[in-house]
Parts: sequence; structure tokens; C-alpha cells
Amino acid sequence: MHPDWTPGDIANSYAAPIGALSIHGNCLRLAIDGGPPPEARLATAAATYRVRNELRAADRSNAFEAGAIRPDGAGVVRVTGEVGRTVGRREIEVPVVDPTELFARCLLWHLDAAGIKVRGDVAVEAGAAAALAAPVELACIETPLGNALIVANKESDNSIADHLFKVVGAAQGGEGSFEGGARAVTGFLEQRVGTPVSELVLRDGSGLSHRNRVTARAMTAALAAMARAEPAVRDAFLRSLPVAGEDGSLDERLQEPAHAGSVRAKTGYISGVSCLSGYARTRSGRTLAFSILINDYGPKQTNQQMKAVQDDVCRALVDLW
Repeated sequence: MHPDWTPGDIANSYAAPIGALSIHGNCLRLAIDGGPPPEARLATAAATYRVRNELRAADRSNAFEAGAIRPDGAGVVRVTGEVGRTVGRREIEVPVVDPTELFARCLLWHLDAAGIKVRGDVAVEAGAAAALAAPVELACIETPLGNALIVANKESDNSIADHLFKVVGAAQGGEGSFEGGARAVTGFLEQRVGTPVSELVLRDGSGLSHRNRVTARAMTAALAAMARAEPAVRDAFLRSLPVAGEDGSLDERLQEPAHAGSVRAKTGYISGVSCLSGYARTRSGRTLAFSILINDYGPKQTNQQMKAVQDDVCRALVDLW
């Protein structure tokens, strides 16, 4: 977990920890049923985690206010809240503390299901693989980068974004960390895009940190550079962006026929901050790169109101040119 992430975020699946061995978004799925009495069980195939059901029966038959607390050192997940008797099966997710441990416990479960017995328990030991005299690769599964980009951008998946952030750090500088990712992205912006970086602060890849600082000029310069990139790179990036009125995080925005499909852009939101950056295709056939960054709006305003402002700007871009 990044030290900047707020306590109110880290209990949620969108702020799950990041690790080189990751699975299921580094979250446990929990199945909940209204009963009565309310029931909770682990829905992720992972060994030795246990659920402590602290759910109460709600007075309202359709009430569902259930949550979970990250597994403790013994692998116990507490499920709390109230559930009504008519509530059918629902699922919630809770982040784990250690992604590597989750990966190992999932592997342990599947080995046991396949009839392969393992003595002892899971132990996470840094450098253990490198110390093996003659390691044997049992399998290799590779996901195309374009597929990961689609999940990160279309669905606004923080976990994939932060994993990719660390991956570029490892690829460019040998350090798969938040700091390494920041150096790699800053280097790309400075050397490949040609935009000033002295005022930029990159703390993570997801944007959950309130200490990130980026300018609209840097964002539009990066977008323009990607539009001019070699076709394979350009097309993979463009395919990953949500299309207004059609899919991803923009599927319910700009749905009117005059503007649906005219904007490809990435959303961004944390408390007090609402952003939209991407491309607008104008009526004359031009493609404009744009970046709308709204900061520090007050408690009387909502993210929905900020989205309405962004949508109006996009309509103007499409209609005026």
C-alpha cells in the first residue's frame, strides 16, 4: 500500500495492496445471504482463510449494510453489519494485507483440489527462488499489455494501473516500486513527450494519492504524443479509453446522438477532485486533445455536478470546431 493512501480508502477493494505476485485484484470475495440468520462465507478458492460471521438480522427485510475487515495475522476475516431476511446472495470484496500470501494460499487450495498434498503452511520468504540451485519453470502465462490497458482505462481499475506503474519502473530502471514507476513516467514525459516536469509530482499510478500534482498542459501534451505514436502503440492506447455513451466509465455520459461516440477519455476521481482527459472528435472531423482537472471543490458540490461541467465542455469542443 502506498503511504499516501487514506485510511478511508484502504478498506476498499479499489485500494488493494500491490505486489509482484497478485491474483483476484488482491481481494477476497465473500458471499452473504440474508438467512435468517444472515450467513457469510468465503467465495474465493484460497486455503486457510476463515470467516468470522458477525452479521446481525436487520429490521428491514431488504436491508443490506455489510462490510468486512482485512484478514488478521491468523487469516480470519470479520464480516459485520446488518442484512435483511429477503436479501438473496450478494458478494462483497475485502482487500488482503499481503498479496503474495493470497497468491500462495490460492495456489495451495488448487494443489489440494488436484490431489497434490502439501505439508506445512505458506511461508513468504524474499529471495527464496533465487537461492534455488536449479529452478524449473512449470508454466508461463502472459497477458498482452493491451488487455491490461483496457481493464485499467475502460473500467478505471486502480489495481492494474498501479501494477503497470511498478512494471514500467522495473522495465526502465530495475526497480518495481512506486518511486521507480514515477521516475520512468517522468522520464517518458520529459524525453519522449518533451513537456516540462519540474512542477509534476507523481506518487502512484492510480491517482489515489492526494499528493499527485499534474498540469492540464502536461496531460494534453502526453495525449498528443500518443496520438502521433507508431500505429500499434497508438491504436492499443486509443482502444483502451472509454467511449462516451458507449462503454467503460463513460457509458452513461454524453449519450445523446449528437455526441455519443465523439469523446474517448479517462475519468479520474478522489475526494474533492474530478477529472476527465482524452480526445474529442469535432463536427469538422478534427481530433482535439483535452484535459479538464477540477480541484478542491467544496462540500456543497458533488462529483456528479463536476461531471456535468466536464460533459458541457466536451459538447462545446465537439460542436464549435
